[in-house]
Amino acid sequence: MSEPLYQLASQHRELHRIADDLEVDPQVLRDTLEGLEGEIEVKCQSIAAVIRMLENEAETITAAVKAMQARAKRTQERADGIRTYLLTNMQATGISKISCPYFVISLRKNPPRVEVVDEDSIPADFRVYPEPPPPMIDRRQLLAALKTGADIPGARIAQDERVEIRL
Repeated sequence: MSEPLYQLASQHRELHRIADDLEVDPQVLRDTLEGLEGEIEVKCQSIAAVIRMLENEAETITAAVKAMQARAKRTQERADGIRTYLLTNMQATGISKISCPYFVISLRKNPPRVEVVDEDSIPADFRVYPEPPPPMIDRRQLLAALKTGADIPGARIAQDERVEIRL
């Protein structure tokens, strides 16, 4: 079994660091580095394959979750419709309670609620004026300004690296 990638990378860095200090034939050093780089490339390819597999699995799971959420919503809507049907028919027949060995069906009054019929007629005493949200930084505009060379206190351009795996 070959060494883990982090050990191969460490060996590669160490060989580069001490290359000048070693009294080794430059060709031997080059061959050793090339062999090590080849091993690192093979290990990276294997790791990239695992990443792609996991990303594909995550996409499949996400799609399944969306499908199950849509199915759950349809099922709940169907149950709500049937519940309304049951309520309407129990009210129409004047039946307020039905018992069976499995459950009890009964009509219950909901808690009182306010029904606003004319919003403009409601006095100001019954209105709430929420505090506006704090201002947000427009990062796109800020980046565009920084790219043009603007000196903006509290901001600077940062750029990281990422691993990209393409076909």
